[in-house]
Amino acid sequence: MRLESRNDNAHLGSRDLRVSSGQLSPRKVASAFDLSVGELAALIRKKEHSRSTAQDAGSVQSALEPFEHVARLRLVLKGGDFVSWLRKANDELDGRTPRELILEGKIALVAELVEDMLTGSPS
Repeated sequence: MRLESRNDNAHLGSRDLRVSSGQLSPRKVASAFDLSVGELAALIRKKEHSRSTAQDAGSVQSALEPFEHVARLRLVLKGGDFVSWLRKANDELDGRTPRELILEGKIALVAELVEDMLTGSPS
């Protein structure tokens, strides 16, 4: 199934994940993925003290980018449908859920799947 999206609208699905400086907020990303901030911190391999001192620190941004890519799916999956999708077994992931892979640190695989879904071109 092809889900329409345009590259010029890439940040539309993640605008609410950003703070006023334009950087991604770990708290907002965690909330969008139904994760605690601690779970997200563990996933991006950051220590507790660094994430609590600067929620939008530049050092965290690159680790949050794959989450932003996955969050773009919210352009077409509104409300709780995005979190439901994260928790639903997916044939493209060998019957595993996107959330399972994310919790294993394999967010890049989920981001690739979302990109394929949004562009209609499998990798």
